[in-house]
Amino acid sequence: MQEKEIEKLCTLVSENNDEKAFSRLFDHFSPGLLSYITAIVQKPAVAEELLTDVFMNLWKNRKILHTIRSLPYYLYTSGKNLSINYLKSSQNRQHISLDDFGDSLLFTYATPETSRIDADNLAALLRAIQSLPPQCQLIFRLSKEEQLTRKEIAHLLDITTKTVENQMTIAFKKIVEALRREMPSLKYRYGGSDK
Repeated sequence: MQEKEIEKLCTLVSENNDEKAFSRLFDHFSPGLLSYITAIVQKPAVAEELLTDVFMNLWKNRKILHTIRSLPYYLYTSGKNLSINYLKSSQNRQHISLDDFGDSLLFTYATPETSRIDADNLAALLRAIQSLPPQCQLIFRLSKEEQLTRKEIAHLLDITTKTVENQMTIAFKKIVEALRREMPSLKYRYGGSDK
């Protein structure tokens, strides 16, 4: 979903209490957000409840929805905060680390870009993304699928923007390397030159 469409849906929800527009926002953002929350709390049933809470809070605050600069950032920050509050209240963990999340960060959903790639190339691309280390993969997905800025990702994950930049560089290099191995006949550009 393009940014303009998201803005239009937010305006419809904010100004007209449009439940269909809200449902479209939910359908678009819930798969990635559910994976993100599940990765933090490590309990799918709890993650679903927290996802519901994120969207219930969004609906309650719908009158100011049009003032939110980045809806994906807002939703992921809300999901993170609710997840951390859950962990604190249940005292499941004293320390939260992205390294603890392991393979649970592996999530996929279709974007307009992925619908243009044929099935074989898409499968190879998804395998390459899923082969990234967990934190690297999460940063890549937040950037490319949720279109968060590096600053937003850094704030959301409580890391520096330099770490985000480094992880994105690593992600691109590893993805290109993986695609080269799987499809040696194709040429890939990275960093402005043919390799």
